Amino acid sequence: MNKPIKSTTPLSAAEFFKYRYPPFADTYEIQEPFQSEAETLILNRSLALIRQGKSLAIYGEAGAGKSMLIKSIAQKLDQKNFQPQSDKPFPVIIVDDAHDMEKQSFFNLCSLLHDAQTRTAAAALVLAGQPVLKKILTLDIFAPVRTRLACRFLLPKLSIEETKEFVRYRLQTAEADADLFHEQAIESIAADSAGNRRTLMNLAALCLEEAARRQEKIITADVVNMITMEQAD
Repeated sequence: MNKPIKSTTPLSAAEFFKYRYPPFADTYEIQEPFQSEAETLILNRSLALIRQGKSLAIYGEAGAGKSMLIKSIAQKLDQKNFQPQSDKPFPVIIVDDAHDMEKQSFFNLCSLLHDAQTRTAAAALVLAGQPVLKKILTLDIFAPVRTRLACRFLLPKLSIEETKEFVRYRLQTAEADADLFHEQAIESIAADSAGNRRTLMNLAALCLEEAARRQEKIITADVVNMITMEQAD
């Protein structure tokens, strides 16, 4: 008599690879997120301007890391060692996806930035948005807003080497095997994501799930290429 075949449920990537948490998930907060050299420079310059009551804008394509950067700015502002260069603290207004704001909202925000009685800054404004925000602010009608901005920063894409560092950093913080991705696989992810963090995160997460399905402990360039081809269809 033949014995019944037991059906087994495939292990999830987390169970298969046994890391502390999925390294490319959006549901786990990293206290010290990865920052490229350019991002660190923008962060430090932004904080220096805000301390002086200056307003600024940060541009970048969708998935470039704008939200993560302005979150880092907000966290630094909340720390006790942050002291504005004024006699008293002043509010900082941070607007993500500012390119979606109505025209009047820009002017309403700018009306809050200046104290007419003391002739000093009443608040600092940080606008973050996609590149279209830059085009919006170049229009003559938005000149009163544009002239309130001390600087407009362009958030660049990650370079190939920075993308590799990003993957390794995420693996480290998740307590995953440092050799989980083959070097050629990381290079393929770097090339296919074109320096976009969101694309990179999605691609790497799908690769982990596919490798777990195959029960392969190392993510190879073959897995990356297969996932990339499926995404292109």
